[in-house]
Amino acid sequence: MFSCVVDEEPDEGELRARLKSLRQQLRAVTELTGLVLPMILQCQFSGPATPWILVRDDEATLTDVDGNQIALDDWQRQDNNILYMPVIRHAWRFLCETLLDELQKTDRLSPAVLPVTVSLRCGAANGNERSLWQQYLLRHAVMVFAPENRVSQPIASFADPLFAVLTPLVVPVQGCRATRRVTLVLLCCTLVALACSTNNNRKLIEQTSYALQRWHAIPMESYAAKASSLAVLQQQALLLERWHRQGEPQRYGLGLYPGPRLWLALQQAIDSYVPPPPPQPAPKPVPKIVRLDSMSLFDSGKFALKQGSTRFLVNSLVGIKARPGWLIVVSGHTDNTGNPPLNQMLSLKRAEAVRDWMRDTGDVPESCFAVQGYGESRPIESNETAAGRALNRRVEISLVPQADACNLSDATLPSSQDDDGSDN
Repeated sequence: MFSCVVDEEPDEGELRARLKSLRQQLRAVTELTGLVLPMILQCQFSGPATPWILVRDDEATLTDVDGNQIALDDWQRQDNNILYMPVIRHAWRFLCETLLDELQKTDRLSPAVLPVTVSLRCGAANGNERSLWQQYLLRHAVMVFAPENRVSQPIASFADPLFAVLTPLVVPVQGCRATRRVTLVLLCCTLVALACSTNNNRKLIEQTSYALQRWHAIPMESYAAKASSLAVLQQQALLLERWHRQGEPQRYGLGLYPGPRLWLALQQAIDSYVPPPPPQPAPKPVPKIVRLDSMSLFDSGKFALKQGSTRFLVNSLVGIKARPGWLIVVSGHTDNTGNPPLNQMLSLKRAEAVRDWMRDTGDVPESCFAVQGYGESRPIESNETAAGRALNRRVEISLVPQADACNLSDATLPSSQDDDGSDN
């Protein structure tokens, strides 16, 4: 028997899901025992109080106060019972459109179920404005039961008139020993099936619980371990979702299957996953700049390297090495003393002298170099003081990223490269 108090049902989807689960359970019992169990549908509604109405083979009957069975048509002619008929008709229509529709719907996973008898009555429940029954009445009858009109009959779990309907379905069992043995064997098989189903569902719960515990134990910052745990959760969630669509395996049946609750817990854990941040771009290499004091390398107004300057150059240029993708830029600078054109030419010649020494000493191809003479145009200190002018007289050597370095046919730095050198 499927018993339903419609005023306590807030969601039609949940109600239909329970009916679908009932069909699957009946299918499992039929496959296990070979018996097709008769089913009774019982519903109670709020509204004016009516006796139990039994519908069987499209015939509706009631039981009067004297316990006599009378037809619904005869009952409505008595006293003012015809006033109850609109509510009874809406209740029967609600049963057909919701409960009976779900039970008899075509489903390849479980056969349709046709109840032997449908029993219903009104006035056995208090109306709830958010219930399916009240919403149905609002849509189809524009009817609302005020609190003072809600009859407070006790909600019965079983309609007594059903005993008369069930009596023909009872099969007498002879008291022979063979029958008792068959009954005992069937009972043992049922208990074993229940035990196996319980054990299988327990293992499923333990497996899912272990995966969830591992998920919550791993910090979100451990991206590799978290991704591995996420894959396990997604695999289990997909399996439970497929079982929800196609029906769970028989080993999990008999009403003990916890799949929907497990799927919800898995999905909540999956939704809490925070992906790792995108990788940060590698920082651009910073060119290394070496500044050489011109007065340590050259005599005043000269561009030939002085004797003894080799040791100074070797110590200063240890980190400057030719390598693929880097250009060795040599630039000469002077102070503002003297003629600017001559200073520019002097700075270029001094840069070329250093370039030639590095090329000949380190056996570096000339295409790896770019030479520039800036004269007095790029001071690093004020030329108003002797100390500032001494710092401005310099030769700078830097490494600048350039994909085709060491393969240039022209050793002169392009204009764009000059701009990079000015930043150095």
